[in-house]
Amino acid sequence: MIRIGNHDTQACGGTHHDSTGQIGELRIIRSSQVQDGVERLQIVAGDTAREHAREQERLLNESSEVLGVSPRTSPMQYSGSLNSGNLSKRESSLWRPRLSD
Repeated sequence: MIRIGNHDTQACGGTHHDSTGQIGELRIIRSSQVQDGVERLQIVAGDTAREHAREQERLLNESSEVLGVSPRTSPMQYSGSLNSGNLSKRESSLWRPRLSD
């Protein structure tokens, strides 16, 4: 079990280390509401976390290039383009599944 102060007690995710520093990089990649007031977090750690970050950055850079915008503004630009119909059907079909992951 993992206990975080008086805030939370949950079954652990199976990672057993003497200290959190041994885990390395940690990324939350998804959260979902299990029940009212209870969230489930899907995480990756260590080398897998770094690989996930690189893949996300690659996808963001590719979509930014297609849209002709900076990676910093790409998600907002893409959303606006979809809503206003400025992307061609081909562009939309290529990028919609990738950006929804």
